[in-house]
Amino acid sequence: MHSRRWPSLLAALTLLISALPPTVSLVDAQAPAEPPATLRLARLFGDGMVLQRDTRIPVWGWAAPGTRVSATLHGRSARATADSVGAWRVVFPALPAGGPYVLTVAGAGRRIAVHDVLVGDVWVASGPTYRRHVVRDGRMIIAFDHVGGGLVSHGASGARDTVTGFAIAGEDRRFVWAQARIEGDHVIVWSDRVPRPVAVRYAWSNSPRNPNLYNREGLPATPFRTDHW
Repeated sequence: MHSRRWPSLLAALTLLISALPPTVSLVDAQAPAEPPATLRLARLFGDGMVLQRDTRIPVWGWAAPGTRVSATLHGRSARATADSVGAWRVVFPALPAGGPYVLTVAGAGRRIAVHDVLVGDVWVASGPTYRRHVVRDGRMIIAFDHVGGGLVSHGASGARDTVTGFAIAGEDRRFVWAQARIEGDHVIVWSDRVPRPVAVRYAWSNSPRNPNLYNREGLPATPFRTDHW
């Protein structure tokens, strides 16, 4: 009796694994990167995906800074311009359950099409995870995946966009606790004691204040480090 159940259980497990998003490689997740030269979508956007119904729909990705990006979904259109680190984000109005639809994104002579997009109920199962960072004028600009409805800070004693739990280091490899704030879907991190930062950590050791970076769904950011020291 039990032996007859194994094929169906194995098939279900295989289907579950195949539905998971691609794993971010260590090189892609930790190495600093310059702004991308070509248009691309964040990795969680792909054929057969499900978007949350009855709420605004954010779509984001990367392109060369200044690239004008246009997107369409089920007769709706949205536009954005890639910022100084190459990030862009558009937001579509809420849609009822339905589909399948085609999501298209275009910019700088390239067009991306995502097919069989459904609109229904989505359960967010991850808080923000480190994607990449760039350094501009002595400050680290950090991009995240799984931002959901946006980045927020919980329990901040100062401004609502103040984030705690970040530390940065320069070439001397000495980490110091840093200031950080949320700007859109990025976190800007800096310290006057580290004019040329090369590495950043979040929630990696005993912070003087509890790490407080979350997405709007209430899920905490995953601890990370960019160094291999």
